[in-house]
Amino acid sequence: MDSQLAVVWQKNKGGRGLDRVIVSPYDNTAVLAVGSATGTDTRSLMISANGDITDGVTLANRANFTTSFLVAGANPNSHTIVDVVSERQGDIRLQTVVGQTLSYQQKLGGSGTETVTDAVAGADGGFLVIGTTTSTDGDIQGKTNTDAEVWLVKVGPVSNNVYSVKSGNWNDPSVWSCNCVPAAWQNVTISDTHTVRLDATMPAAACLNLEIVGTFSMQGSSITINGASVTLDDTNVVTN
Repeated sequence: MDSQLAVVWQKNKGGRGLDRVIVSPYDNTAVLAVGSATGTDTRSLMISANGDITDGVTLANRANFTTSFLVAGANPNSHTIVDVVSERQGDIRLQTVVGQTLSYQQKLGGSGTETVTDAVAGADGGFLVIGTTTSTDGDIQGKTNTDAEVWLVKVGPVSNNVYSVKSGNWNDPSVWSCNCVPAAWQNVTISDTHTVRLDATMPAAACLNLEIVGTFSMQGSSITINGASVTLDDTNVVTN
């Protein structure tokens, strides 16, 4: 609607519903919306200034009949989706998205049931998540009964520095300290004794800076480092 509340455009989009809408951190004439298409997924949508709707990111394993939230990032431009995932009896999931690339994921909770009622960004780049919990273990501290109680948890900012924790493929989140595939704004270190592989079967990689202490095996693929693309054919291998 315009400033006089007259309808400018309207669109219909299938799905279970939209939970939250925020101004896009990438284009202040557009918006981001988050909701569910099937009840067991969380989907974020880019909505342009003229109302064109583009499917963005879809996260599976959402707990049914729960609400999702959006929080805009400050630096770098990013947004974070907060929802409840169907693990144990329900854990809170924070998934940071840079553009439309899934970057950093964190899960919070215990063996009981967690819910989210709001999430806000902190000035330090972290988040404050407000919800409820019935857990007495896991990430919950000081709670001794299984009643549903209000739970506030401060999550620190996502680090720009990522390092390998084992050998494996570049696009395997479990290889990295952030449990994510490194993003273009992160500094990456391949640790001593680790071999990280990037080949033609994997998506092109990106990072801000790359330090190779262990071994980086790149064959028939490409990586963009601080905006500059590096491509090797299948006969080349980069080591330390």
